[in-house]
Amino acid sequence: MAISDVTKRGRSWLIGAALIVLGVVVGHSIPQNSATPKAETGTAAPVSTQAGEAVTFSFTPKGGNKAVYQLESPTPWQDKPGTWHKTGPPTCLTTSPTKPRQITIGVVAVQSADSAPGNSNLVAWVKC
Repeated sequence: MAISDVTKRGRSWLIGAALIVLGVVVGHSIPQNSATPKAETGTAAPVSTQAGEAVTFSFTPKGGNKAVYQLESPTPWQDKPGTWHKTGPPTCLTTSPTKPRQITIGVVAVQSADSAPGNSNLVAWVKC
C-alpha cells in the first residue's frame, strides 16, 4: 500500500470523526422543547365553575403556598374510578363548589417567549 493511499484513508477517517463530533455538539446545543409535568397533591376548591366558562380553582399543595389556576380546554382528567376523560370539566372541581377536595395535578412551568407576558404554571392534567 502506497503512502498516498494511507494518507487519503487517514484523511477520510479524520473528516468522518470530525463530522460526528460536530453533530454531537450541535445536537446538544439545540434547545429541548419537551416538558414533563410535576405531580403535586393538595387541596383544591373551585373559584369559578360557570357553564361554558373555563374552570378556575384555588390549589394548595401539601407544604406549599396557595395558587389559582385556570384549566384550558381540553385538559385531560381522571375520575375516582380511574377513567381518563378528554373533554368536559373535572367533576371533582364542579360537583360541590363549596367543599375543598384532595386532588393531584400535573404542573408544567411555562416561560414566556418574545413579547408574551411573564412566566406561569400550566395544569397539564387533573386526577380527582
